Amino acid sequence: MSMSDEETEKFDSPSRCVILGSGFSRAINAAMPTMVTLRDQVLAHLGMELPDLDAFGGDLEQWMSYLSVDQPWLDAPQKYENRARFYRVAEAITRAITKAEQTAVVSPPPTWLIRLLWTWSDQRTNVFTFNYDTLIERALAQFGRVTSRGVV
Repeated sequence: MSMSDEETEKFDSPSRCVILGSGFSRAINAAMPTMVTLRDQVLAHLGMELPDLDAFGGDLEQWMSYLSVDQPWLDAPQKYENRARFYRVAEAITRAITKAEQTAVVSPPPTWLIRLLWTWSDQRTNVFTFNYDTLIERALAQFGRVTSRGVV
């Protein structure tokens, strides 16, 4: 689906830019995990404990980055083990986020969110989110206010 010239112009010349993290989703609905909560859910799903991530400062994303890149000092079987672990972690994240989103979307979006999204839309704000969830995209689509190059 291609965008019209008017839609492209709106996207390419925004008046504002906003960057969001997991705390924003948590503010929308308490069911949404923060990165710490998500990390703990993933570790529990994998039967691991926090000390297993000590080499990465307990940071789930740093661990995933390590697993996703072939380390030159590892042999082929170890590299494949890391790739497999990366996919298991990604699957655990997908499960946790999907479960949280299913809980969150049962309730209507908070009034403050609706007002904020309408304002962002009216002001042609570009919104960049580093969240794994799609709560913002869902809410915008629900109100027919999406102009995105991504998939909603």
